[in-house]
Amino acid sequence: MKQHLRWIVPLVAVPVVLVVGLLGFSGMAGSPTVQGSLGLSLLTLLVPVLALTTAVVAVVLTVKGVRRTYGDGRRARGRFTSVELAQRAGVDEGHRAWAAARELRRSLTRREVPTAIQVWDVVPEPGEIFFYDVTADYERYYGQDVTYSQRGGLYLGRPAFVLAGLAISGLANASARRSAEAQAAAQWRDHQRVRVLVSNTRLVCQVRGEWLTFSYSTMSAVYPEVSEWTLVCQFQGPAGPLRLRGNGVPLAAVMTVFATRGIDAVAAHPSLAALGGTEAGGTEAGGSEAGGSEAGGSEPQGTHDAPGPDEWRPPAVGTGSTP
Repeated sequence: MKQHLRWIVPLVAVPVVLVVGLLGFSGMAGSPTVQGSLGLSLLTLLVPVLALTTAVVAVVLTVKGVRRTYGDGRRARGRFTSVELAQRAGVDEGHRAWAAARELRRSLTRREVPTAIQVWDVVPEPGEIFFYDVTADYERYYGQDVTYSQRGGLYLGRPAFVLAGLAISGLANASARRSAEAQAAAQWRDHQRVRVLVSNTRLVCQVRGEWLTFSYSTMSAVYPEVSEWTLVCQFQGPAGPLRLRGNGVPLAAVMTVFATRGIDAVAAHPSLAALGGTEAGGTEAGGSEAGGSEAGGSEPQGTHDAPGPDEWRPPAVGTGSTP
């Protein structure tokens, strides 16, 4: 019943406000005191205007309350619009991505190798293993050269006309210069949704149909802000910083920290602490040893000791060994 009050109360207020406004206007209009005062007469005219405005606001609140109540009831019955379904899917995807990143952090600190995936459209480098195929919002930070044309002209005639022409040209040139400076300034550019492959040696982004490589070995700084679903990487040389944002970024951030700083950094990096997934002393909740036996004494299935990223290499052909 409480949810219905959001539209019942303003609906009841509509006739009440109109009746009170009408009675107030009639009473004030018939008063000799009001008729003899210009100020009170104007105030009397404001009464119906105020009442009508209040009634309109009450009607709007009633319509909004009805729509909200109907929407809440529809969703409670499991009926959602296409937009709501898309929003729920995005939330569910975010939850799954966060859980996967937390599990990756846990498995790495237990020295377990993530499951490799097969990628057919990118040729791996020697010794490269792909682990994740995600999407992210891609941006690069750099400045650029911008050209602009200056406005000029020959002004003949009266002094006022000449001065006005010169002033207009000066203002136009100043505006063009400010616009060019703003466009040339270093800023985040090339924003687009891209596919990102995460391997043991690099991040590979498909930008406008072209695969761009961002090797861990060339990174000079890494900012894995997983709580903001963001990863920023800086590089040696003239290459501009890379920023990735989105549901798949926490996975990429954990792998990038591991590949650039090692297992200890995965457990200790303050920006990864929001993920959880590690326990002090190398044990999981429940007291099982990290990388040891699970509850009940059985060995964990499908896990392997994880060497450093430079040691992750595929088996030699014909040896029969596993990575």
